[in-house]
Amino acid sequence: MARRRRSKSWNVSPRLLVVGVLILILLGLVVNGIISSARSSNSYETLVNQSFGLQANSIISAQKIQGQQLGALLVNAPSLTRSELTQQLNALLLTTDQSQKNAQRAASPSPSGGAGSAFASVVSDRAQGVTLIEQGIAGLLGLNGPSGTPTSVALLSATQSSADLKRAAGLLSSAQSALPAIRSSLVHAPGKVLLHRSPFVIDPSLLTNSSMDQLVSSLSTSSTLTVTQQLSLSTVSLTPTPLPVVGAINTITLPPAHSLTVTLVVTNNGNVGENPVVATAELSPAGLGLSQRVKVSSSVGAGGVVSLVLPVLRLTPGTTVTLVVTLNPAPGQQDRTGLTRSFTVVVAPASSPPKG
Repeated sequence: MARRRRSKSWNVSPRLLVVGVLILILLGLVVNGIISSARSSNSYETLVNQSFGLQANSIISAQKIQGQQLGALLVNAPSLTRSELTQQLNALLLTTDQSQKNAQRAASPSPSGGAGSAFASVVSDRAQGVTLIEQGIAGLLGLNGPSGTPTSVALLSATQSSADLKRAAGLLSSAQSALPAIRSSLVHAPGKVLLHRSPFVIDPSLLTNSSMDQLVSSLSTSSTLTVTQQLSLSTVSLTPTPLPVVGAINTITLPPAHSLTVTLVVTNNGNVGENPVVATAELSPAGLGLSQRVKVSSSVGAGGVVSLVLPVLRLTPGTTVTLVVTLNPAPGQQDRTGLTRSFTVVVAPASSPPKG
């Protein structure tokens, strides 16, 4: 009789079934976590990009106004008064600097593709361009700085001023050319952020080298921006204090002394700062002997006053010397009267000790 074949059967342990189910659940959780993480990451990037876009577009709106103001200034500067030009330049310095700070803040957290730092660089270049324009114009004309206090910096030549303006034009032009790539990167990134167009100086012909040279020439010859340079020697005082002795005009009698210090008070009656302000004092003996000459330099703002103390000169009691004090005129000074003072200085002899 044929034997019946026994069919195979799988006897699976309930414990193994539980383990298998747990493994499947864990795998599902891991996959779901990966998917959720990706979705969450994409959502975060979208929020960052959109937040940046709002801030950047606000800055762009402010920069549009600043650019219009800068363009108008480049056209109208030669017809403005010194006060008007100073105010407009300083206002642009302050507003573009604020935009630069806002752009730096907006760049963190960083939006996609480094767009935040790239945009901050554009706004920074614009602020630096405005700074160079202010330096070039104010330096040429001796205008007051952003603080409103008179500057005492030496005037720039036309060549130096043109160089600053051309550097500014280069920065503004390169900043403008960098914006399309930033706009494109954001519109294709999560959130599809669209930055506004941001022309700073609408008329690019204002930023050419020839335009900058012409601007400097027009500023230099403007009747409303005329530079006036006028230093005057207000007072001359000596230490030790002269004795109250009546003598000839410009003759001074000093007590017995071995040294003399000359102090000058210089007034700047011009509308530009002067640097350097140079003064000299020369002491010559009445007879034979060597002359002494000392010099001091300083600076003074427009309409300001500065006190200059010259180095010490040597004296010999019982001698008579000639003192000549000279204030160097400002480079463009026309009236140079009163810049030199001459004195005959009589130094009293030393007292003889009383006889015992």
